[in-house]
Amino acid sequence: MRNRTNLILLGLITALTVFSILVIWPGWPKRYLPDFIDYPTGPIISIGGREAMKLGLDLQGGSYVLTEADTSVLPAGTDVDQAMEGAKTVIERRVNAFGVSETEVTREGQNRLAIQLPGIAPEEASKLIGKTALLEFREPVRNDKGEIVCETPDGILFGVPQGQVRAGKADTGVETADCTGTGGQVGTVTWTAATGIVNKETRALTGRFVKPNATATVDPSRGPTVQLEMTGEGSLIFEQITTRLVNYPLGIFLDNDLISAPTVQQAITQGQTVITGLTLDEAQTLAIQLNSGA
Repeated sequence: MRNRTNLILLGLITALTVFSILVIWPGWPKRYLPDFIDYPTGPIISIGGREAMKLGLDLQGGSYVLTEADTSVLPAGTDVDQAMEGAKTVIERRVNAFGVSETEVTREGQNRLAIQLPGIAPEEASKLIGKTALLEFREPVRNDKGEIVCETPDGILFGVPQGQVRAGKADTGVETADCTGTGGQVGTVTWTAATGIVNKETRALTGRFVKPNATATVDPSRGPTVQLEMTGEGSLIFEQITTRLVNYPLGIFLDNDLISAPTVQQAITQGQTVITGLTLDEAQTLAIQLNSGA
């Protein structure tokens, strides 16, 4: 009788142990286990929306970086708090795209950011965090028919008419510009640098031509919007780009990730424009990133 009771107890303990392992199974198992096996990512059993197990720097190792912004170089009138939130967003986006899981980026005081990077060596962390954010404007590649060229995950190119591009999101959370061909092909827009000619030189439109005064507001008739303004040369480049992109999307990229692709409604000649069709959160994030891009 006692042996039967012991066997039942052993079975319950074993089942509870297996269940616990399935619940706490990490989201990045190769960080902790031999990497020659393709492990499933966790949690395998989710309870109450629990996220994958996280190991801090004390258990996993890695880098802790405390950065301090030199606010003296900001243009007069710049909102320091907004600029720091922009820097925080840029770093979070960058490390997520790099594949660094379980990262924490937090504000410390007015002009400091504390970054924890589990599993990343200090030298690698310095390169990842220290580079300047690159804000770029890109236009869709078009074929001889004026169609927007899209590409499937398998590398097959196909064209779609203007107005048939929709906003999407990749598995990594990065924004995408999706399109579906007449033959049922599904892909994303192919982009090229948006350029203009100034003093007989071809120049790509980047964040250095955007004044750091972009603002997000809620318009009663158009909903959340972002207002942005170009510099003198930026206005000339922007006018040329928007003239040829009427009814086509203009991609705004940060560190090679698409953050917005508004459709150009008309040629913009004064260097000032309003971006619509956003949620309030998207508008606020975009304004921060426009003000922090370089």
